[in-house]
Amino acid sequence: MREEEKLDFLGIDKESPQTKNEMGLVFGFAVAGAGTLFFLLPVFILTLLLAYFLHRKFPLKIEWLLFFGFTIPLALGIMEFGYQPLLQFGVIWQGIIPKAVLFFENFVQDGQPFQLTSQSYILGSLLTGSLTSLFLLLSRRLKKTWLTKEKEQKKTDYVESDKFKKFFKQKDPILEKEQEKYRQSDNKRVYIGMSIKKINEYLDIKNFFTHCLIQGTTGSGKTTLMYAILEGALRQGLGGIFIDGKGDVNTERDLQKLADAYGKKLVVFSERSKIHYNPVKYGKPTAVKDRLMAVMDWSESFYEKESENMLQMIISFIQEYIGIENSRTNDERSPSQGKRLKMDLETIHRFLDLNEIANYLFLEQAEEYIADCDKAKDKKATGKTLTQKDLPLAGQEDSVHGKYIKYFFKLDELTYSDLEEIQEMKGETVKLIRGLRTQLELLIYSDFGNKFVESEDPDLNLDILNEIRQGHIVLLAFSATTYSSFIQILGRFVVGDVGFCVAQLHNSDPNFKGALGLFDEFGSYANERILTILSQARSALLGAVLGIQSISDLVTPFQDLTGRIIDNVNLFFLGRTNYAPNAEMSAKTVGTYKDIDRTVMTENQGGLLSRIETKGERGTVRNVRKFWFEPDEVKDLPNYTFYMNDKTRNTLEPYKEKVFIRNTMQGL
Repeated sequence: MREEEKLDFLGIDKESPQTKNEMGLVFGFAVAGAGTLFFLLPVFILTLLLAYFLHRKFPLKIEWLLFFGFTIPLALGIMEFGYQPLLQFGVIWQGIIPKAVLFFENFVQDGQPFQLTSQSYILGSLLTGSLTSLFLLLSRRLKKTWLTKEKEQKKTDYVESDKFKKFFKQKDPILEKEQEKYRQSDNKRVYIGMSIKKINEYLDIKNFFTHCLIQGTTGSGKTTLMYAILEGALRQGLGGIFIDGKGDVNTERDLQKLADAYGKKLVVFSERSKIHYNPVKYGKPTAVKDRLMAVMDWSESFYEKESENMLQMIISFIQEYIGIENSRTNDERSPSQGKRLKMDLETIHRFLDLNEIANYLFLEQAEEYIADCDKAKDKKATGKTLTQKDLPLAGQEDSVHGKYIKYFFKLDELTYSDLEEIQEMKGETVKLIRGLRTQLELLIYSDFGNKFVESEDPDLNLDILNEIRQGHIVLLAFSATTYSSFIQILGRFVVGDVGFCVAQLHNSDPNFKGALGLFDEFGSYANERILTILSQARSALLGAVLGIQSISDLVTPFQDLTGRIIDNVNLFFLGRTNYAPNAEMSAKTVGTYKDIDRTVMTENQGGLLSRIETKGERGTVRNVRKFWFEPDEVKDLPNYTFYMNDKTRNTLEPYKEKVFIRNTMQGL
């Protein structure tokens, strides 16, 4: 015996008393479990099935009600009939293990054969309900205590599974087939693509009326995703305004295919087209002023506010005299006043000059003075006595020209000497007007300045309000690389014009459904005023889809717009970005989820020469928050893959998913 103990001095084969006790306990449980299954197998099978299908279908309060609702009648039934009716389910083994059935018949009911009765079925049903509700309660509790598998690990396991890898390889033909089904159906929702779990992702068009941000580096699929959103709008009869900051001819071809597929017209304003565009055609002075101020950048808020006031009055002056001139015949106009006034950029530019305003008002003053003299002469010729009222005055406060002379020059009337002084005038007012004029000249003196003058052929003039009303597509395409200053001003003009037109239609047409503005390369022309316009336009059913290559695009030379844009958007599609801080920003924007951080201690089993490392009984579990998508994942995203964060749904938590977008142009 001692020799055996010496041979086992390493402790390899020894069994501790604790191990023996554990083995006995396990054996006892095994016997009890086998006996229970023998008598109650149908009950346990039904219990497991019900627990699986009803898991998390009821609130905790209902689960407790179910538990007591079944357990109390079960207890009363056992008190009345005893537990013997439940043992009768052992009869199901009669044809499989008859000897075992005979043994238990002799053991539990003195050789009487098992026989199912109505009492057996009633008590069996009550026991099934009681055990099912108990399992539901236990699973809820165990998930908080024992079942501590990390959500992160589940995600990793799925992405590394053969099932997902197979789907990833076949996703393109699968998406193509699903897209074909979508187009053949009457589904009015926007079909985005498929989640990594192979679930079709649809969005209501109203989700885009709280604005959408699409971010992704070159080639990530931003434009393709915009096409998918636009197609969803066309299926509902909504129009779309598309600003292409790349000036790519393929964009025009693709949009033409989309328009043709849904019986809509595509109007293109680009360096290649013959279309002209007047961005200040619609709106009262305040609306036009806001549009113009949104175009301009200011380094000092004082000059911005003063310029805004000056511009408002100049536009009011132009619009009022347009009405006056339209009521006059050509014979009633002085040739010295030049061409008839129109509400366009050329006219605004003309009167962003105090000399022009003074000369125009001087001629108006002279024309009215001459007209008053003629009236007095005619009255005198009839023999009537002239009164003080009949005598002509050069400056009249109640006249239109008198009002504007007073405002612009603080004078009651204008004389030739005043005109000379105005020509030599210097000071803050002149500086403000000159600043406004200089910024506007970037547009009207550009290579495409003539395109902002209305054509005599009405078919060659872009009317955004009319195109939106009819549900057509408007494309404005210029390269931000080649014409950086131009696309900045054009983009701001278009956003302002679209915002105004949508508001007009919303207020005047009760059947107006809304419109989409798809603004690619949005960082090229974003500023505070543009964001204000978009923020206000959402209530008028303008859905803005903002496309950027990088979060860094939202930082302009004048200010950082990142925070405000993110706060004004409720639907995000975040694609690949290569710059680490931007990847981290994307991850933070999507946010975090509750998870656990589990640590497991390992221990060595066996002796000195037989050492096996296994999980021990001890470890730690703590609640943590983890990124939905890690920054490194964002940097490694494949093309046409986006993280979707939908905060428009009426749910406790925003919907967040990794999505493979469809190839919209496939099949058109």
